[in-house]
Amino acid sequence: MAELGNPATGSNEAYSSISGLYNPAFSVDYGTGNSGQIVNFGQGVADNSDGGNADGNGYGNFKYAPPSGFLALCTKNLPDQAVPDSSTNFQGIAYTGNGSTQDITFTGNSNMQPDMIWVRSYSHGDGNLFIDAARGTGKVGYSGQTNEDDATDAVTAFNSDGFSLGDGSELASGTINTSTRTYAAFCWAAGNSGASNTAGTINTTSNFVDATAGISCITYTGNGSDNATIGHGLGATPTTVIVNPRSNGDHMQIVNWETGVSAFTEDVNMNAGEGPNSSSGRVKAASSTLLTLGTDVNVNRSGGTFFAWAFREIAGFSRFGTYTGTGNTEESSPMCWCGFMPEMVVLFPVSTGDNKEIRDAFRGNLFNPIDHSWAWNSSNAASTNTGHNVMDLTANGFKMRSSSSGHNSNDVTYVFFAFAKRPFGGGNVAPGPAQAQWT
Repeated sequence: MAELGNPATGSNEAYSSISGLYNPAFSVDYGTGNSGQIVNFGQGVADNSDGGNADGNGYGNFKYAPPSGFLALCTKNLPDQAVPDSSTNFQGIAYTGNGSTQDITFTGNSNMQPDMIWVRSYSHGDGNLFIDAARGTGKVGYSGQTNEDDATDAVTAFNSDGFSLGDGSELASGTINTSTRTYAAFCWAAGNSGASNTAGTINTTSNFVDATAGISCITYTGNGSDNATIGHGLGATPTTVIVNPRSNGDHMQIVNWETGVSAFTEDVNMNAGEGPNSSSGRVKAASSTLLTLGTDVNVNRSGGTFFAWAFREIAGFSRFGTYTGTGNTEESSPMCWCGFMPEMVVLFPVSTGDNKEIRDAFRGNLFNPIDHSWAWNSSNAASTNTGHNVMDLTANGFKMRSSSSGHNSNDVTYVFFAFAKRPFGGGNVAPGPAQAQWT
């Protein structure tokens, strides 16, 4: 038998496995005359005999001792996840309105009591509705409207595994339970209880937070002072913050700075089809404990009331980043690594005024390519790109398959954030069947 290579030193590569003899846990043999033969899993040579040699973590059964730092290819050798079951903190669900009352029950692996709900009708031209436990069930905010509604018949309860709806007739704009209309709800759990956070110069009215999952829901009253601060409770610098005035006639803002796109100096009006706006007076900075506000009325009008949703990236659960469009399809289109199969993907261009898109893995056609979306800055019904390849959802991210200006124009930078349907590997990860397929 030919001399075996050593992946640690790169010696005798002609007779090594494709990825090194001991990594992955099976090898492709090139030294026995059976070119390309895949030998038994957990064994490192083509004679298929056990050697009793495990990797550094105790996994595998190799003929020879694996070099230091080379591990068997198995989920147990992937890093443990902070949120091993993403359905404990994020779930999406589609439902049909009945014009009366109904309970919406989640279908994920775990029961989840939501604290933050983003609802949108995808069959009709209704707006985006934002409800959270920090404000209570009787308050509804919008991305396309500058004031909050008082509506005791919208979301009427946050339940142990879902939420209850009234008929929504009190809503001045948008719907939430109109008969026969179809809806999507994106929901997060943020600790299920809240209290005032006094870490900043502005004491928050309420702060619901789950630091492990990187989710914070905040209510506060502005003081109009430059460099005012509010506590978020995440224990690390947040990645994305959404701020919505509740009664001030101003605009909902989203600020993302992990991506390096003009950090702290630009934000985006969620209800406008436009690129980021330069601003040094909105959310100016962040730390592991505080958000720093300027004097802009959209985030800190004196006496104005606001709610903010803040997120920090958690490996295996949430991902925030950027990519550059290629204007091409298929193989040369961008692939965005997330470290999980996404349940929800939100993206928007930062250099053009194109729409801000939302795609999901639970509504409409669940086979790849995902061909349905809506624009959060528009009140139009969701669109279906029939006959067009748009996006594939993969086990570890998403890949563009269209050259549309909304998500893949040549040389245009896009910001995205995504939340997991399930993590990609790690110990004690909740099981889940493969769902997305190709057509």
